[in-house]
Amino acid sequence: MVLGRFLPLRSVLRSRSEELGRALFSIAVPFFIALLLVHYIPGFRSWPGHDPGEHIFRVADYKLLCSSMLNEKVFENNESLFYVALHRSAFRQLHFIFWYYTIVMAEAGLMGLAARFYGRLRSHKTKPVAFLVLVIEQILIPKISEWELLLTPFTLASPKSRVQVDILMTNGTLYQGFVFKHYLDSAGRLAGLIITEPRRYNRQQLLKDREQGAAKRTDTYWREIPSRQMYLLADKILNINVNYAAATTPKSVADFVQEIAARPLPTLSVTIIPPPKKTP
Repeated sequence: MVLGRFLPLRSVLRSRSEELGRALFSIAVPFFIALLLVHYIPGFRSWPGHDPGEHIFRVADYKLLCSSMLNEKVFENNESLFYVALHRSAFRQLHFIFWYYTIVMAEAGLMGLAARFYGRLRSHKTKPVAFLVLVIEQILIPKISEWELLLTPFTLASPKSRVQVDILMTNGTLYQGFVFKHYLDSAGRLAGLIITEPRRYNRQQLLKDREQGAAKRTDTYWREIPSRQMYLLADKILNINVNYAAATTPKSVADFVQEIAARPLPTLSVTIIPPPKKTP
């Protein structure tokens, strides 16, 4: 639930071994951490609230509860102590559950935050960061929707990079644009996506020019669509070709030369110093 707040998760049917590994990391690790905190760390043992059952009463309380449930005579002889032990044990369980779910949410939040910066972390070569990247790739990446990996700059170092797509529709129309947002259905399948700067490829004109022997360069047949954004339904999409563009388009050599030539020349001052006279 917490991890899904950061990234859309993949909806897949996992094998038994995958479920076991997921349970080990998601449940067992927070369980033992919480157990260690509430039993041995003073600050966590006493907050929230004061622990009415000290360590010396913990084992005795559980023994009394188990014995009373198994033997009715033990319960009748220790009825008052039974309810005292039950109160202390219930408090301990609530205390443990509080810290357990706190650790689970903190774990999911930290992992989700780390996954958000996965692209940037990949560019760092330090050992701690490399270990974190390995954890993300082995544990988190398989859980994240494949559409999030494909249609966003998730794996890129710069989050400002743009994803360009060539989309072939079922009617043969080819569109091109930059992904603005994509939508998933309840099963995690692609429902549709919005592209900006949309263009349509005029394939009919290309075929006509080829028949007449007057074909031009293929990239000249793109036609701008007079719309800032365009929504495409996934069930009408036949194929998607994905390209990752830099956040800023590099300048051409001609633009660079023109920019340098337009700059004013600096003012230069020249001072001529005569050579020193030779002494006879």
